[in-house]
Amino acid sequence: RFQIGSFERRGFAGPFDLVDGPMVESVTKDLSRAKSRMFFPHRVLSRMPLMSTRFLRSRWGAARWQKGIHLVSGQVYRLGADPRMVGRVCELLGPDVLLPGSMIINQRPGAFHTWHVDAEQLEWNGVTAWLALENVSAKSTLRVVAGSHRIGRPPPSYDDVGMNDDLVLADARRHQPDCRIESLSAEPGQFYLMA
Repeated sequence: RFQIGSFERRGFAGPFDLVDGPMVESVTKDLSRAKSRMFFPHRVLSRMPLMSTRFLRSRWGAARWQKGIHLVSGQVYRLGADPRMVGRVCELLGPDVLLPGSMIINQRPGAFHTWHVDAEQLEWNGVTAWLALENVSAKSTLRVVAGSHRIGRPPPSYDDVGMNDDLVLADARRHQPDCRIESLSAEPGQFYLMA
C-alpha cells in the first residue's frame, strides 16, 4: 500500500504520475477547449431569459454546476477514471468510489487561491485529486495545511483570514498543534490526493 500512514498523518499523498510528459501540452489544450465550449455559451445563454430555460438542460444536462465538466468532456472523464488515479483512491476509500465533481482551474501569475476546504469534503468521506498541468513552480503550486484534515472543520472564512497564511495556520494550530503549511512540488502531469 502506498503512503497510507503519511496520508493519514499529513492529509495528502503524492506526487503520482498520471499524464506522460510529452502529452501534457496536448492534454492541457484539450482541457482548455473543453472548458471554453462548456462554459462560454452557458454564460451567454444564462443571461437570456427565454434561452436559458429552454436550452439549459438539453445542452449541459447535469453539468450545469461548474464542477461537472467530467460529464461532458471525455478527456476530463478519462483522467478521473484513469486506473493509476482510481487505484490509489480505492486504496484509501475502498472499492466503491464515485467521481462527484471535477473542474479546470486557470490561475493568472500572482493570483492567490484562498484557503478553503472543497465543498464535497464537507459533505461526505472522500478525497480530492489535484493534477498539475502547466506552469507549475514553487511559486504557483498547491499549498496545504498539513494535518488540518484532523480538525473536522474548514478554515475561518471571516474577512480576509482566508487569504492570510499566518492567521489560517494559527487557527489550525489552536485545534491541531502540529499543523504546518506545505507547498506540494509536482512536475506537469503528476497528481496529489488530499483528505
